Amino acid sequence: MQLIEDITRFIEDMPRIIEGLPDVIERMAHGFMAMPDTERWAINYGLFLFGAIVAAFVKHRRRVMRRQQYFAFMALLVLAVVAIQAIWFFVLEARVGGYLWVLAAINVVSMLLFGWYSYRLAKARSLDIIGNENHAVFAVLPVLNLLLFFRKSKSDVSAVQSDTPPPQIGGPGGVTGFTALIAAVVLAVFISNRLDDRPILLAPGHPMESVAKLKSLLWTEDLSKVLQLIAQHTPHSVYVDEATALLHQKASGQMLIRTYVIDTADYPSHTDELLQAGLFRAAVEHQICSYPHLLLLLKEGTLIREIFDDPDGNRLAHYDITQRSCGF
Repeated sequence: MQLIEDITRFIEDMPRIIEGLPDVIERMAHGFMAMPDTERWAINYGLFLFGAIVAAFVKHRRRVMRRQQYFAFMALLVLAVVAIQAIWFFVLEARVGGYLWVLAAINVVSMLLFGWYSYRLAKARSLDIIGNENHAVFAVLPVLNLLLFFRKSKSDVSAVQSDTPPPQIGGPGGVTGFTALIAAVVLAVFISNRLDDRPILLAPGHPMESVAKLKSLLWTEDLSKVLQLIAQHTPHSVYVDEATALLHQKASGQMLIRTYVIDTADYPSHTDELLQAGLFRAAVEHQICSYPHLLLLLKEGTLIREIFDDPDGNRLAHYDITQRSCGF
């Protein structure tokens, strides 16, 4: 009976699980981007290695590949992988738009395929060197993989020839390889420089830049820590309109407390009527739910408490704004 109840509950929760799956994947993508460069390189190498391992256990048609052919195809493969790194030009837009996971997925697939095809080419090269595929393992070992480029063929004429297009055979293969390799290096330098300049393209304070940073921070740090940072770095006594000033912000756990002072002398005489009719609360909710930064905080479970006092410190009103206030 308990098993049936558990299955029924799981089926009932399935729509909610599926609905929340994109956010889970997006969080993982933000976590990947927040890692140090060395850790990201380690993960990429792990993906490359996994693709190579799969290729090692999958049987392919036995083909032989000479040195220049192998050099040409590997250089073209490296060029393709480098070109794919241009996807990171769109990382800020992806963070704001909620599709950073797409870029991360493209990166994962490209590394897996890089490992897969590198090992397949290494198998063909190993057959040409020693007559079996044992040397293919060098493809995943830095420095040792150079043996696949420099070792001579076992015989002048191999028993099995690869169906390599003419531009990669003999002398043209070397030309193709060096051309692709030079293009890969130039493209890698260009992409690296552009990515280094990317933060300058969106100056601090730019809406897209600040929303992207907040989203990344929320998905890589504890919510209470993020709220503390917001409270500490928010200017005090900032006027939001002619009569209302944001006095200060405080953080308490997963609550952000924002205290305002309303200059009742300049405020409309029907302030009390607005408060009693609930129109003031509706206006506050609308303002918060329309502000991208606060909306992100609410989606992560923040409770925003809006407190309104008069200049003498008397409490006029306070409202707790939650996810439900904004309709989700």
